[in-house]
Amino acid sequence: MLDKIEALHTAARRYCMDQRNQEAKEEHEHLHDLVLAAVMDEVEQFTPQDFASFEEARELLKVAAFTAESLFTKDRDALALVYMRETRQAFCEYIENLTEAELASIEPLPYRRVLTQKEIDAIWKALGRTWGIREGKYYWYPLEASKYDNVAAFKVSDFIDAPIFPRLQQFLLDNGIKRIFELPEIGCVKEIDVEGEEILFYHTSEIFWTSSEMDWVIYISHENSIAIGGWLLERVKQELVDWDALLYPSPKADR
Repeated sequence: MLDKIEALHTAARRYCMDQRNQEAKEEHEHLHDLVLAAVMDEVEQFTPQDFASFEEARELLKVAAFTAESLFTKDRDALALVYMRETRQAFCEYIENLTEAELASIEPLPYRRVLTQKEIDAIWKALGRTWGIREGKYYWYPLEASKYDNVAAFKVSDFIDAPIFPRLQQFLLDNGIKRIFELPEIGCVKEIDVEGEEILFYHTSEIFWTSSEMDWVIYISHENSIAIGGWLLERVKQELVDWDALLYPSPKADR
């Protein structure tokens, strides 16, 4: 059973997930979802251990609701701001009015945390040392050449249909990896739980995944490529007989 602070933090995360309308059609519905996504990212900058008391947790979570912004919530017109404020206020009212019984019934969620800039900088430096990935640059193999021979790139459109694709997460678990870093070009860099939730290693724009060991990496580009490196590549080759038939065309020269 979660303690009160853990339950409150989890309830805030779950509210943002449950209240989003995946079939939003009207403009105000889209704004509602965009605000909730921004609020969730703000909430996930905290862990329950960051709060000195339940009261502090509740107040900081309400502050997060009104300070949370993203690329998609900024520079909106007056009417949009009204709609977004309503969403923020509804979140605050939910947090304020949670009862003891409701808190006691909150089920745990998988670990997920938005990383600090200091942590992000350290990850980029480690990626550079280990894989030659330029700091903060979402441009890597096969869009440019790599000096590493334990990296291969595949065509995303073919690779996601291969039986190996949905097993990548299990390969990580088999290797004892519990948490990984997700570094999207657009959005927050996060540490996420491998065991607790399904991870789809797919994205419509540039993104990296790795872990603190830095002995594997996945990179997806907007040009239909997925690069896999390290021991994870060797596991893919072992499990996928025709892996070479899915390879991406030869990499372009460095730019």
